[in-house]
Amino acid sequence: DVPVCLPVATRSGHTALAQGEWTYELFPPAPGQDDYRDVMSWKPYHSTAHARAAGQALGRLHLAASDYAAPSRGEGTVPAPQRQGTKSQAKNSSGKDD
Repeated sequence: DVPVCLPVATRSGHTALAQGEWTYELFPPAPGQDDYRDVMSWKPYHSTAHARAAGQALGRLHLAASDYAAPSRGEGTVPAPQRQGTKSQAKNSSGKDD
């Protein structure tokens, strides 16, 4: 089993909101401290212990989902949606470019 929290439902009872090409879900805050709150997802882990724990969690997620009967996306990678903007607009919360 993989512990999960349930998404917050909208007033109409939906748990996902689509806007254009994007889909959003809202989840209640998890207990504890988020050491990666201001870290972009492609940045490395702070320590090998964090990387190991993340790998173990991902492995448990894959095992839990192994019998999930979803249609295949097909071969290849799923391209990220293209965003309009300039490098000056892509600054993190400290004001530095990432």
